[in-house]
Amino acid sequence: MINLKFYFSLFSSKNSQAILSYLIIFTLMSSTISAQDSSFTEPVLPSVIDLSSQKKTDKPLQEKPLKKLTASPSPLVSSLIDSGIIQTSFTLSAPPSATFDISGRIAFTAKVKDTEGIFVLDLDSNTFSPLILGPGNNRYPTISPDGKYIAFVSDRDGNSEIYVTRWDGTSVTRITKNSTEDTDPTWLPRTSAILFSRIAGKEPNITTELRIASLVDNNQQLTSNEVLLCNLKGRNVNAAWTPIKDMVTYSSNRFWPGWDICGWQIASKSERCFFGGDESFGRAKWSPDGLQLVFSHGDGRNMNLGLSLLGKKSFSDITTSAGNEYDPEWSPNGEYLIFVADGATQIYQPYILKLEDRSYKQLFKSLFSIRYLSWSPHKTTDLEIDRISQMENSKVTEENDLN
Repeated sequence: MINLKFYFSLFSSKNSQAILSYLIIFTLMSSTISAQDSSFTEPVLPSVIDLSSQKKTDKPLQEKPLKKLTASPSPLVSSLIDSGIIQTSFTLSAPPSATFDISGRIAFTAKVKDTEGIFVLDLDSNTFSPLILGPGNNRYPTISPDGKYIAFVSDRDGNSEIYVTRWDGTSVTRITKNSTEDTDPTWLPRTSAILFSRIAGKEPNITTELRIASLVDNNQQLTSNEVLLCNLKGRNVNAAWTPIKDMVTYSSNRFWPGWDICGWQIASKSERCFFGGDESFGRAKWSPDGLQLVFSHGDGRNMNLGLSLLGKKSFSDITTSAGNEYDPEWSPNGEYLIFVADGATQIYQPYILKLEDRSYKQLFKSLFSIRYLSWSPHKTTDLEIDRISQMENSKVTEENDLN
């Protein structure tokens, strides 16, 4: 049994800000990684989207990178750790890579009471790392195609906004800034652009804009250009770009009862719904080859995972357990799925399923509820090697400039 422990706080409303500040210092004190790479370039979006004809809004929203901290934990944090108030345990009964042919990094959200933080499981070293532990709630992590950045949602400024951090949790940058709810970011394939939902208004007059923020890294400072894709009535969330067709799928509550899975056709600027009815269908994800769609469906008390082929309105269940299965995510090679299930307990645990024989087992055990999984093929060691190479190249350039 491998027990891997690190710490996540249970905050009282009275002391939450102070404790959270100390926790961030404690979490980052052993970090030796700084943000030095600059891999973002202007994305090449699917040709059917003409960025030049859309209204753009330049939003250079930078925050100072988090500095490496070497101080000891504060007395307050130490006492909380000793008393067990701050203590999250993730346990691997066996290394996943020993049972399955898998590699890379999995980002996820862990919820302790009412506070959410983002962590990463390294499948190659079988270790866990805290990524974003405040301020505020931080959820919906999604790893960029090159593995170097993670977009997520945070309410640290009072409402939900899209943020981006580097793969090691440094240099957090806010990408959106407005009074509406920005949520559910996902990266477009092979680009540095993020698709997300912007939700405004109140029931029954809620509207959703599906938007794309293309990111550019200019000398370690991220800037974004936003493009409006479409404007829809109701809540339309969990948007995903199909890898082989110019279409965005999403979950919509406009045809209640139940959530439906619909798609926005980019070229024709029209909508088509695939799955709906009295049941709810949601959190759909396309396979890496774009030929299969996995999603949750059910009555809200018992949700299973369904699998459908591109262009088909029929589907088959790949899980039938009691309780709810949510947040399916494909492995980079399309051979596995990871998802969370609560077994009717309301405490979600992560599982991995092999599509070949549809066998599955628990990925790891957690004391707290796990949600919103994102799987990247890129290894931590490769990312670190690339970071060091970038630093060396930058140093050589600076020396040449001085000479």
